[in-house]
Amino acid sequence: MGEWQSWLEQADYVVLATEGTSHVPWTPALRRWFDRAFVSVGHPGGVDVYRRLTGAVVTAARAG
Repeated sequence: MGEWQSWLEQADYVVLATEGTSHVPWTPALRRWFDRAFVSVGHPGGVDVYRRLTGAVVTAARAG
């Protein structure tokens, strides 16, 4: 598991800048994990807000 995934696993919410301006080094594996572990909850003011799903879902996503 990479550092970014480790940090994101500790977050209840993640706010990402508009596509193309993110500093997260999105690897295909990290993107797949994130897409299974978080759900979009809105796009206020040009940012994307995501909420972490329940622990059971995150654990299952980690195994994938």
